[in-house]
Amino acid sequence: MENTITINFKEIKNIEDFYKKLIETNKFPEDFGSNLDALYDSITGYLELPCTLKIIHITALQFHQYAELFNVLREIEKEESDFKFIPILELPKEEEQSINFTM
Repeated sequence: MENTITINFKEIKNIEDFYKKLIETNKFPEDFGSNLDALYDSITGYLELPCTLKIIHITALQFHQYAELFNVLREIEKEESDFKFIPILELPKEEEQSINFTM
């Protein structure tokens, strides 16, 4: 059975919030270092695989602010065939309204 982790970026104000949410939803070691190296080590060494990490409601600004984090997650995805990283970008309301689908 696949393990799915969903982190709602509406609840994330900084990188510490991200790590806290990740620790709350997983079985990471108690001495998790809350940095990119610890994240890499924990996903590749402690996380129950197969696993999908979904990041939802991420804004374009957050996607840019956390680019280093997302690059590490993409790197893990390339190296671990049982790990998937799915960021789901949230469009601003004005962009949502500008998308017209006509039939």
